[in-house]
Amino acid sequence: MSGGARNRFDGQRWIENIIKERTREALERFPARERYLHYNQEYKRQEELYKQERAERDRVRKERNEQRNQHRAEARDKNAAKASAKNESETPLSEFEGREL
Repeated sequence: MSGGARNRFDGQRWIENIIKERTREALERFPARERYLHYNQEYKRQEELYKQERAERDRVRKERNEQRNQHRAEARDKNAAKASAKNESETPLSEFEGREL
């Protein structure tokens, strides 16, 4: 679904096409002569449903990303703690330079 200037993707037009298609599917229960009477109301209803679905997808994505970042931070902290413990357990050579064996 690309279009517009320089063949760029037009997200607004894409969303409108989705909502129009959903509206047409929802209006199939009405006789052909009555569909146009209910179109505006059904379009608004489908638009709200789409916005709610979109908000839910965004919320889930943000939650998943936060969990992923938290796990990464925990792993980073754990690795840093292991590295510092390993460095502390090793005795540097400078301690032995002044002593005679």
